[in-house]
Amino acid sequence: MQDLFERVEKMKEKVNGIEKPRKKEVEIKDSDLEVDESLFEKIEKIEEKENTFEVENALENEKDKKGKKTNKKKNKEPKVLDEKQMKRSVFLKEVSFYICAFLVYCFIGWVYEVIWEFKVGNGFVNRGFLYGPYLPIYGFGVLTLYFILKKPLKTKIKIGKINIMPIFVFIAILVVASLIEYVVSFGMEVLFQKRWWDYSYDFLNINGRVSLRNSSLLAIGAFVLLYGVQPILEKTIRKINGKVLKVLATIIVLVVGVDFIITMLGYANIITI
Repeated sequence: MQDLFERVEKMKEKVNGIEKPRKKEVEIKDSDLEVDESLFEKIEKIEEKENTFEVENALENEKDKKGKKTNKKKNKEPKVLDEKQMKRSVFLKEVSFYICAFLVYCFIGWVYEVIWEFKVGNGFVNRGFLYGPYLPIYGFGVLTLYFILKKPLKTKIKIGKINIMPIFVFIAILVVASLIEYVVSFGMEVLFQKRWWDYSYDFLNINGRVSLRNSSLLAIGAFVLLYGVQPILEKTIRKINGKVLKVLATIIVLVVGVDFIITMLGYANIITI
């Protein structure tokens, strides 16, 4: 009997030994399940956040698209204004360039007249009717010739390898320069009751206002200016910044304008006296 009891107790111990590990295994599995549930909750939270983030991004993208569309609509009108401003700035730059070129030619003409007076023996004489060192007739004359002969100046008519177009340009300059000088002489005599030059002593003159000799000299000078000086001015003055060029042109207009007004007031007082 004792043997049987001992065997039963041993069997119980074995059974208890077997059950304990099973309980541990079950407990481990339960804990594992608890961990897994927390992980699932975290994952669900992350997915919810991602979903909300995606929704927010989608809304922001839609807003950006709408904003870009509205900006495009708004920017349509300024583009037209920009084109107008560009055309206006280009026009002002061109006008500024020709004002500066005008002053250069006026000054060159003044230097020519002063040198001529020295040559004749009269010493220094300010040949211009304005106070400043510039003769407007030269500026107007050269620029008028330039605008009239702009295309012929760039055109080439060749006989063999020789370009004969400059010959026709020179003849045109001779005729146009004579007309300009005659009209200006007549107009200034009417305005100021004074004749500023007289070529009555020259051969082939017209009322002493123009002569073949002086017109030929003017034509040679204008020919050199149009073919030699004008291209240099095109390269140098056009390189100046647009804003600076406009400022220079404004200063030139103001200075010459004030000089002209003062001169006209002076002659008006002389005429009334």
